[in-house]
Amino acid sequence: MVAALNRPAIVLAAGHGRRFGGNKQLARLPDGRLLLEQTLTHLRAATDRILLVIRPDLAHPMSEALPELWNSVVVVECPEAELGMGHSLAAGVTALPQDSEGCLICLGDMPWIRPDTYRRLLDTLDGDGILIPEYQGRPGHPVGFGQRLFDELRGCRGDRGARDVIRQHPTACRRLAVEDEGILRDVDTPADMREHGLS
Repeated sequence: MVAALNRPAIVLAAGHGRRFGGNKQLARLPDGRLLLEQTLTHLRAATDRILLVIRPDLAHPMSEALPELWNSVVVVECPEAELGMGHSLAAGVTALPQDSEGCLICLGDMPWIRPDTYRRLLDTLDGDGILIPEYQGRPGHPVGFGQRLFDELRGCRGDRGARDVIRQHPTACRRLAVEDEGILRDVDTPADMREHGLS
C-alpha cells in the first residue's frame, strides 16, 4: 500500500441515478453489501487514501448506511454535482493533498473491479501521463492522471468529465492491459445488476 500513498483515488459518487430509479450507490447486492460499499472495499484493499465525492444531500444517508467506510475516506461534498460529472471531478481534484503525484479517477458504480487491478494502476501511474486500463483491447475505468494534468482536471465542467483532457493529450496516454472485465462493467439500471448476477 505504501507505493500508492502519493497517488490517492477519487471516487465519483454524486450522480442521481435517474436511469436506475434512485440512489444506486445504496442499492443492496445479494450478499447484503451496498453497491458503493463493495466498490470502496475493493479500492481500500489497494490504497488507504480515498476521496469520496458526493452531493451534500447524500451525506446523511451514506454515513448512516456505511459508517465504517465513511470514517475511512475523505468526504468531498460538491454542491455543483447537479451540473454534471465534470464538476464532481473538479471538486475531487481540488481536494487532493498537495503532495499528490497523481490520482486515480474511479466511479462508484463499478463494483466488479478487482483490488489487484486498482493496485497495479496505482503502482504504474506516474506524475506526467494518463494511464488507461484495457481488457482485451477495450479501454475502461478507472483512469489515472499525473499531477501535471491536475490544473486541467480542476477546470472540468458539465457531463464530459475528463474526456476532453484525455483527447487533448494523446501522446501522454498509456494503456495497461489487465485481466479484469470489471473495468468495463458499471451499473446504470437495475437490469445491469440482474445481468451480472447482482440482484
